[in-house]
Formats: sequence, structure tokens, C-alpha cells
Amino acid sequence: MDAAAAAGVDRISELPDDLLHVILGFLHDATAASRTAVLSRRWRRVWIHAQGLSFSETQVRCPYYGPCRLAGFMDWALAQRAAADLGSLAIDMKRTACTSPERVNEWIRYAMRHVVGSFSLRIPFVRIPYDDRFGIARPQPPIQLPGHGRATSIRMHLSHCKLQFPVAVAAKFEALTELSISKASFDEGEAALGRGCTLGDFVSSSCCPRLRKLEIISPRGMPQLVLRAEALEELLLSSREAIRTLDVTAPKLRVLRLQLCVQDQWRRNYVSYNTTIDVARVRAPALEEIGVYSSPYRRRPTLDICDLTSVRRLSDLHLDMHEQYCHRTDVALWLLENCPNVEYISVSLHHWVPYPFDGITTTTSMLIDLGLERLDNATPFARLTSIDLEACIFPRRHLVMSVSSFLMRCPRLRLLCIHLIDENPDGNRWRECICDDFDSGRSHKNLYLQYLEEF
Repeated sequence: MDAAAAAGVDRISELPDDLLHVILGFLHDATAASRTAVLSRRWRRVWIHAQGLSFSETQVRCPYYGPCRLAGFMDWALAQRAAADLGSLAIDMKRTACTSPERVNEWIRYAMRHVVGSFSLRIPFVRIPYDDRFGIARPQPPIQLPGHGRATSIRMHLSHCKLQFPVAVAAKFEALTELSISKASFDEGEAALGRGCTLGDFVSSSCCPRLRKLEIISPRGMPQLVLRAEALEELLLSSREAIRTLDVTAPKLRVLRLQLCVQDQWRRNYVSYNTTIDVARVRAPALEEIGVYSSPYRRRPTLDICDLTSVRRLSDLHLDMHEQYCHRTDVALWLLENCPNVEYISVSLHHWVPYPFDGITTTTSMLIDLGLERLDNATPFARLTSIDLEACIFPRRHLVMSVSSFLMRCPRLRLLCIHLIDENPDGNRWRECICDDFDSGRSHKNLYLQYLEEF
């Protein structure tokens, strides 16, 4: 033991605040950081002034129904900072009893005034209180975005709470570059009454002139989405409900991803009922990557994408090799045949296995043949050099025919990666051995890929 330790010198308390902020930053949670006060008197309040704060509730320590301490603790911590700027703020609430729309709006207003980096908010479903006298639900105030914000990144998971944007004329989020909104309910009628604006108006160049990345996941109450964004480069739309019209004009858009399906909990596969887009109009001359995953049992939406010559990558494609359904699910084929310069694709080949009560039998003759010999107007995908292919849910002896049929149109292939999945989502194997897909009594045509370098 040295002399300083023997004399009781507190060297931890003498560390500069900037170094303490770095040390406490490794904890990634404000509650854990506050417990470090037992190490030194200096540590009791210094964590409050760190540039990054994360408040996360754990259900392990608190009962689901009961007093909420994290919300009050967070209110106290933010009040201690006063008007100081904050680099990042993350709020993750898990219990319904902890939040109310009014309290959430206070946190959002604080974040928009003081956060200059990233702001992340996740709230649970807010229970709707009932009027005891009449037994009806009382209206809940919406989650509101203020008219101004300084954050560069905003991510909100609202558990289907109603989200209201500010009036477009007064909204200014000039620093915002990334926006992600998950499970929010929208009310287009409120915008028509002048109480706010639509999502399309909010992300426009006048409100968010620097917005480069936009993610909209599982929205509700949005029959159409019209986007006019000059700086937008990436767009992800994942819809579980009907969005009839998608209209996008973005001259700098490079990546477009559309996920238009939900998972059927009974059949354990991806199906769609009213989740498809009827018309998708996209004006993006700089588009480089397109990903469209739609349900295999719905008709293809009308894709009106101008000038596909700049597209180099196609991802998340789904192609059902069952001939009875391919004419309704040919999104992958339509993109492949209309993107002449595509170089890379990731595609999932499926073959629907009918259930006994469907009254449909599967035969080899019902397989679609994508080869050049059977399709008179088929042209090879001349520039396609890299494929990431997934093959799953195939009846026995159909896998080789389907994969070969697809690869016959890729003569200049250099990189081929095939994932053979012989299990369904429940973990049950479809077959005893992958060799069941090879039938010695059937003559398979040989594939000649003279440019293939890696398999």
C-alpha cells in the first residue's frame, strides 16, 4: 500500500469530469451509472452531465403492475441537467403503468430542445382508461412532435399510439438525417383540419432538408404515402396494413426496400391479406438497390419505377416455383427482366406445400420452368455475376429442377452461394436427408457456368 492510500487520499475523486464521463459511458445505462456513487463522492452527480444517457426499464426488478420509479428518476435526472445540450438520449419503457401520453410528450419536447445527436424512444402500449359512468373509452392525447428539433437521428417505437406531426409551415428539423417510426397510428383527418401535417409533408424538403434515411415500420391509418424529398437516399417501408398508393419522388434515392407481408401464426409462413400496395410510383433516377418482399399468395402490385438502368442490386426477392401461383407473385421476375444492369441478387426460391384441407395436389408438371429452352421470350440476365440464393420448403425431387431452372438464365455468374434449408420455422425437418431431392431415375441437365469462380 503506497503512502497516498495509507493517508486516505481519494484519487478517484480527483479524476477530471471528461474522463469520468468516458468511464461511465461504458455502462450504457443511467441506472447502473448512478449506482457507482458508492465508489466516490464525486461520482454521485457527475454521471448526470454525461453526453450520452440511456434509461432502460427491466421487468426483472419491478412487477409489471406497481409503482414506477424509473420515470420519476428520469425526470429528476433530466431536470438536473437544466439547459445543457445532450449528445444522445435513449428511453426504453416496458411497463404500461410507467407512461402516459402527457409524460411522453414532455420527454420528447426536452429531447428536441437539447439533444444534438441521436434520440431513441420506445414506449409500451398505453392502456385506454374507461369512463366509469358510461363505460366508454376516454380519448387519449396523441404523441406529439414539437415544431423544432436539433437531433440528427430520431427513432420511435410507439406501440400503435397515435402520432401527430407539427404544422408543416412551422416545422423545422434542419439537422435531422435519419428518421425511424415503428408501430405508429396516423390520423390523416387531423392534418386536413390544420392540427398537424401528414408524414409526407413532415419529411419534405421544407421541414427536413437533410433527411437521408427514412424507415416506416408497421404503420396504421395510412391509406397512402406521398414523399417528396430532395436529400432522401434510403427508404424502408414495412407494412402490415393496406397502403393503397405509394408515390415517391426522390432524385438522390439509392436504396428502396418494401416489405409487404405478415407472418401467419397458424401456418408459420408469410402470407398477406390486405397488406399489399396496389400502386407504387417511384421517381428515383439514381436508384441502385431495390428490395421487395411481398406475400407469395397475392397478386403483384403495380410497380411504376422509372429508369431502372441504374439498379445494380436486387435483394429480399421471393419467387414461388409453383406454376399455379407464379403468375401472381412474379415481382422477382419482373424486376430481373426490367433491370438490365443488375449485378447482384439475393432471392428465396420456395415451393408452396399445400395442406391436406386445401384440396390441391402437387406434381412435377406444376413446377415453373425458368430456363431458356422453355421460355421463347426469355433473355439471360447478362450482367448478373453474384447470387445469394436460398432454397426452402421444397417437395422431394423438386429442388434440383427449380434451382437449375433459375441458374440457366445466369450464364456469366461468378459467385454463387446457395443456402439449403430443410427445416420449417417450427424446427421440424422436411426430409431425412438432402439426398432425397436427387432422383437417380430422373435425368437432370448439366449446368455449364464457365465464369463461375466461387461456389
